[in-house]
Amino acid sequence: MDGTLAIELRNYEFEYERLEFKVGETVTFQLQSVDEPHTFTVKGLGINWVVPKEEQPQVERFTFDTPGTYKLTCTITGHEASGMVGEVTVLE
Repeated sequence: MDGTLAIELRNYEFEYERLEFKVGETVTFQLQSVDEPHTFTVKGLGINWVVPKEEQPQVERFTFDTPGTYKLTCTITGHEASGMVGEVTVLE
């Protein structure tokens, strides 16, 4: 099922710590930082979106094509260590 997902990023967490998608699903992400720049990074999937603090959400699209479980992190120095992590699962 394709769709849109709004995610808020803030110190030191993602609004959703666990995300689940299906292979072939295309998702439009509306990413919004409420306090400072963050990243929405899933290295195993090649996602590394920098999300500045702005009034309007940053919009990114991604099609999930590789099944597995992947680590979601913010790569801003100190954020991952402070708990800004999550998990993305892609189901077959």
